[in-house]
Amino acid sequence: MTFKTILLHLNDEARLTELAGAAKFLARATNAHVIGLFVRPATYPPVEVFDPAAYSVFEEQLRKHHDQAARVREKTEQLMRGEPFTYEWVFVEMLNFAALSEGVAVKARAADLVIASQGPVEADWLSLDEVPEVVALKSGRPVLVIPRTGTFDSFGDAITVAWDGRREAARAVFDALPLLQKAKRVRVVTVTERNGKRGSNEVPGADIAVALDRQGVRVETATCADGSTGAGGALLADAAGSGCDMLVMGAYGHSRLREFVLGGATRHVLQKATVPVLMSH
Repeated sequence: MTFKTILLHLNDEARLTELAGAAKFLARATNAHVIGLFVRPATYPPVEVFDPAAYSVFEEQLRKHHDQAARVREKTEQLMRGEPFTYEWVFVEMLNFAALSEGVAVKARAADLVIASQGPVEADWLSLDEVPEVVALKSGRPVLVIPRTGTFDSFGDAITVAWDGRREAARAVFDALPLLQKAKRVRVVTVTERNGKRGSNEVPGADIAVALDRQGVRVETATCADGSTGAGGALLADAAGSGCDMLVMGAYGHSRLREFVLGGATRHVLQKATVPVLMSH
């Protein structure tokens, strides 16, 4: 298994160089085909509710979106020029009321891997902050989330795998195999309760560690305690403390609504991660 089709979401214009850098790193290693995707957001408010005299507002929105798409296309084609892999540009226009993230999810279903930006600190009306989680939930494909700060022209030498035994975690582990097999160091980390209880006498992560070993992945297992920032914060702190430059985890083992209301590992990591994160659902 390897990544042969990489979908690179490019609506985050401020991070084009960093997003392209991550895609180039992976595509060079696997000779993948890279698809640069720009999704033209739906106009807001929808044109159907405009007074005819306000139609110019709608036209101005369209002009700005198309101008941005042209800038993004030109810059990314320059960044991809001369690379040993193939690259293509795809432009999608969303209908009124449709979320930008939905357009990315639809295109993602034909890709081996999706690369997307972590998005801005504050949510914006274009919903760039929603893209990673919506694509992970609705596309059936793994999403590699590139942090909003830093450069990532290489990564994956040391990888933390978050393991809780759930379906989502299993999906993420096997989706990440092409990266795990190339890593120099892989740590399977289980978050325990604050009192250290796990509810089982089994060694945390033992089964998946053995399965990965059969795939040629040399694994070490570890635990970290759930702290004041929850499982997501514990995983990020553990990854940083152990020198890992990437995290692999399942997305939304609990419901998305529950995490939105009560907080959870997925949302915390999506908001706070400073290393690339591969997520699957």
